Amino acid sequence: MTITWMLDTILRTVVIAGVAGLGLALFQVRSATVKLAVWRLVLFSSLLMPLASLLPKRAVVVVPRRANPVVARVVRQFSGPTFASNPGRRPYSPPVDWRGIALRSYALVAGLLALRTALGLLRLRHLGTSARPVPELGPEVFETAHVPVPVTYGVSRPRILLPVDWRNWTNETLGAVLAHERSHIAQRDFLTQCLSKLNRAMYWANPLAWWIDRELALLAEQISDDAALNRVRERPAYAAVLLHFAQQRANFASAAGVAMARPGGVASRIDRILDDAHSLSQPLSSLARVALATAAIVAIVAVGAFKLSTVAAQTNRQERRNTSVTIESDGVVIGADRNQPRWALVHRDGRSMDGGPGAWPRARALVGKTLGDYLWFIKDGQEYLIDDAGVIAEIESWFKPLEELGHEQGELGEKQGALGEEMGKLGEEMARLGLEMARVTVEMPDMKALRMRLEELNRLSSSSPVVSADALASVQNRLGELQNLLGQAQNRVGERQSTIGELQSKIGEKQSLLGAEQGKLGELQGKLGERQGKIAEGAEQRLRSLIDQAVRDGRAKPVR
Repeated sequence: MTITWMLDTILRTVVIAGVAGLGLALFQVRSATVKLAVWRLVLFSSLLMPLASLLPKRAVVVVPRRANPVVARVVRQFSGPTFASNPGRRPYSPPVDWRGIALRSYALVAGLLALRTALGLLRLRHLGTSARPVPELGPEVFETAHVPVPVTYGVSRPRILLPVDWRNWTNETLGAVLAHERSHIAQRDFLTQCLSKLNRAMYWANPLAWWIDRELALLAEQISDDAALNRVRERPAYAAVLLHFAQQRANFASAAGVAMARPGGVASRIDRILDDAHSLSQPLSSLARVALATAAIVAIVAVGAFKLSTVAAQTNRQERRNTSVTIESDGVVIGADRNQPRWALVHRDGRSMDGGPGAWPRARALVGKTLGDYLWFIKDGQEYLIDDAGVIAEIESWFKPLEELGHEQGELGEKQGALGEEMGKLGEEMARLGLEMARVTVEMPDMKALRMRLEELNRLSSSSPVVSADALASVQNRLGELQNLLGQAQNRVGERQSTIGELQSKIGEKQSLLGAEQGKLGELQGKLGERQGKIAEGAEQRLRSLIDQAVRDGRAKPVR
């Protein structure tokens, strides 16, 4: 996995999310059930996109060919700082791998977010194991003193955790709560939430991942609210229940589990509950589910099958593994493919080129056999030396263009290192903003007195089959006061989240620009690598021809 590959995967996910959002807007979809299904498919697409990005690409792109073994042997000799007038006196210092640093930083933040979710799941499981069953309410219902609000968790064996004061609730409140939580179980919202947290950890640098996580949670709550309203029918009474739990939830933090009243979105949910104009959500038909799933599969394959960004590789990694680099006090030894012949060009000032494993030590050991520079090689099991100054100069001229290309690649590498450092800093800033976004919570106003009045009015309304219009208006007025207080608190949080979101968006734009710039540098390096391969391949062909001719005409001296 590389940073470029990660950016490419994020870009593909953004394309699918954009198509989904555009479709919902064009068809003016209002159903929370349809929206939830669509954004769930976007979530699954995001999780599957790393696999889809491996599909064969249909777009016309520059595909760097497999590195030539000649390049693996020779190019590094001209691109490093050791090929100088006296390289043996300067130790070799490899360039800083900024891309690797950025990738490790990204993985560290992703791991911390995943660990946070895992710890929340472990805590929730501990709460569930210590809870007591309530068989009269159902086999999936348990009670515990450690949760102040109803919570649902689990996939294969889901559980509903109720606070211990549930016996003080009215029948209407208990019925609404159970209907709400069982709706979460029917929709498998806990599984969706876990996958969303995983997606957010994987793509924490993408603001879309954080937005999808919040949107899925809000839509799930809206659908479960509709299920509770089907049971209660009295919208103001259910709104009062939700406000009560929202205040309790403000002092209860959990990184996992589906709690009935989350800090974010309570005001919008109450507005929706009290809006008689909106119709209650209905489950999707099997045909609609199949159609949406088919559309998602087509979108994943379509987006994954086209090249959205160009990623060029400089040298095949397998060839790099087959090429060993050894630093000597007086030169550089670069091993080659094991199937290649052995040769070495040795200079008195310490410079060297070699074309075979173990060539340099043997060639350097023959310094006493001649007074000047020489070419050492093995042909048909026999060692030879060529010490003709003209031949040595001719050989050097064949490989000389690689030196200039090596310097160009070195400069491009330095530029990529600087871009990688900048991307690493942006990634750290994005991580800080992400954690700050996660810590933003709603400070709930003190609603104890108003809640007590609402409970009193609820008891009066339940004790009488007929509720006067004045009493109903009084309830709604008090609910309006509560909504106003809650709305003010959430507005402050919304402003802070909006500010953080804008900063994340700007950082994301900068990261995209830097990624594009790195892609261009990668393309340039790929082209330089191709030129180096052609030059090196031609030079080595000439060298082989020269060796064959030198053996035939006697210019090559056998080593005795």
